Amino acid sequence: RPVRHRVLAQVQRRHHRRHGGDHLHLVAGKVHIYSPLATKGFKVTTGRGVQIVDLGTRFGVWVDEEDAVHVHLFEGRLEINNREQLAAGEAMVVDTAGSLERTGVNEGLFPNLHSE
Repeated sequence: RPVRHRVLAQVQRRHHRRHGGDHLHLVAGKVHIYSPLATKGFKVTTGRGVQIVDLGTRFGVWVDEEDAVHVHLFEGRLEINNREQLAAGEAMVVDTAGSLERTGVNEGLFPNLHSE
């Protein structure tokens, strides 16, 4: 059996469920994730059905008060809804209708991975 590397996640507002080691379901709030290349395929899903698949990255996901999903990519690559890929330094908002819009990345919006 291959050795799995640990995914680090710092969640702000505890409205999430962890499904095993490779899936986090975020209903509301923010999460900052570091997922090394060895854990490629880690998924974050939201209540609106948005799926973010890590391709070896560090990224943040925020489900805001209006249920829009903000995805900010700090390192590596990821995929949104099996159709849109982001590269380091890119961000995207998925609105409640499922429309995607590119925005500016802002790491300061997300909890620090090393805080308690």
